[in-house]
Amino acid sequence: MLPTGSLRGLILGALAAVGIALASAATAQGEPSALRTEYAEAPLGLDVAAPRFAWRSPVAQQTAYRIRVATSAEALERAPLWDSGRVESDANVQIAYAGPALAARQRYWWQVQVWDADGRASGWSAPGWWEMGLLAPSDWQARWIGGPQRRDHDWSDLTLDVDLTLTGKAVDILFRALPHGKSYGDAYVWTLAEDGNGPELIQSVRRYPGGASSAVKTERLGQVKLPETIRGRRIRLTIRAEGARIVTSFDGTVVATIEDAAHSHGTIGFA
Repeated sequence: MLPTGSLRGLILGALAAVGIALASAATAQGEPSALRTEYAEAPLGLDVAAPRFAWRSPVAQQTAYRIRVATSAEALERAPLWDSGRVESDANVQIAYAGPALAARQRYWWQVQVWDADGRASGWSAPGWWEMGLLAPSDWQARWIGGPQRRDHDWSDLTLDVDLTLTGKAVDILFRALPHGKSYGDAYVWTLAEDGNGPELIQSVRRYPGGASSAVKTERLGQVKLPETIRGRRIRLTIRAEGARIVTSFDGTVVATIEDAAHSHGTIGFA
């Protein structure tokens, strides 16, 4: 038989151990885990005004939760953007954000704690985060991806001297041409032709109206009858464009002068 003092010590020691275990059970609830925002861990580019939260609860029966959101992990405790306060609910999915309006391109941090059926609070979860995308048309700032625009074949005032021989019915000379639309839709087009109407120079300007269509609008600026045949013989064509004034010569003789300011610069070509 143990002495009375020893027995009393064992009983007190056992009660103290039980008390420690009970106290531990009363406070050790763990923390929520597996935080998700809009069904994803740390999502980027969310475009919903009120993202929805979900978590794995550490308690068998959740009776309440509390969420807080901030613009940094450090601000969650000292300066949250939104604190839901204690919400009596067993839900741990589809919990929508209900704080101030969220900003485009901003990263937000959040965490949650829960209460069990005995009213005991868990610890706060480790912070999770998500990042907002673009929420309004005004948030978009973009340019088409492409190389630098070439300027080595782009002229404004120019003198084009061409030695040519017309072997077919017509040839087009393009100048101040720009690659708009599916072809060089904006351009001056000088057509040398010789058919049943005899030799002539047809002067036109082409404008591309924009959009997905390749169609262009062509306006005739002038039509000049030439004094002698141009088919089958070598001629010198000169086009001098200075500002809005365009002068055309054949073999050194001026045959047409017009004023038009539709196109101020571009490249040259033949068609």
